[in-house]
Amino acid sequence: MGRKREKASLLWKLWDVLYPTAAIVLCMLIATILGILAAGILTGNPGMDSGELLRKVRGLPLWINVGFYTLILLSQRKQYALDRLRFQTENRGWKGGRLAASCVLAVSLGHLISSGIRISGFSEVFKGYTEQASTAFHGQNLILLILATVILAPLAEELIFRGMTYRRAENYLGALGGALISAGLFGVYHGNMVQFLYAFFMGLLFAALCEKSGSLLPPVLAHGAANLWAVFYIPVTEALSERFSGAPACMAVLEAAAAVLCVWILFLKKERKKESRHG
Repeated sequence: MGRKREKASLLWKLWDVLYPTAAIVLCMLIATILGILAAGILTGNPGMDSGELLRKVRGLPLWINVGFYTLILLSQRKQYALDRLRFQTENRGWKGGRLAASCVLAVSLGHLISSGIRISGFSEVFKGYTEQASTAFHGQNLILLILATVILAPLAEELIFRGMTYRRAENYLGALGGALISAGLFGVYHGNMVQFLYAFFMGLLFAALCEKSGSLLPPVLAHGAANLWAVFYIPVTEALSERFSGAPACMAVLEAAAAVLCVWILFLKKERKKESRHG
């Protein structure tokens, strides 16, 4: 009986941690199927191959993402609310400067990580990813792109991976174990090895922000800032490079300096405790 109980307890803990990821994958499948069916009906080609339909209907992947992230937020908000009651954490009330530092850290560190992956040649091993990444934002409706990647994606993904997965894994394995598990699942969710590396390291950062602040707001804002920079990075750097050939190198130095400063502000700087005054 003791072994059966231990096994049942282990299986429950495993499911408890994996449930949020299962939920986001299920919602992704539902939104994709419904989006493709709707696009086929609207274009008068209900029998068209899904891959061909995704290529021909401009903006369809973004519309599917909008539906997918909305479905996540609607279907999991009650579960997230229950998790907040289950894992009561002290909200340290980060405001202004710390929230801004969180965003700057995510932007600078995120770009340094992606640059490191590119320079290492690792991304060249996966040609499909390189082609996909180069066309991901090209020619897309800017408002729809920002809605999907900068607003809805950070809200839905942080709710799942930091708001639920991290807290559940932390409950069993501690902060480090929770960060590693949530970051690993966050990486797997992105679907390819290049993005796995990027998402894994960014997931560790978002988990650290969540743990340090006691709130989901800093990782949501940081995630959104990193995605926003991903949308505008190429046109900004191309414009700067036309005027100054050393712009990418200067940007890398500035990003490294900004990352170090923000790490000190957010994680190393000692907070001043308010002294109570009597009399």
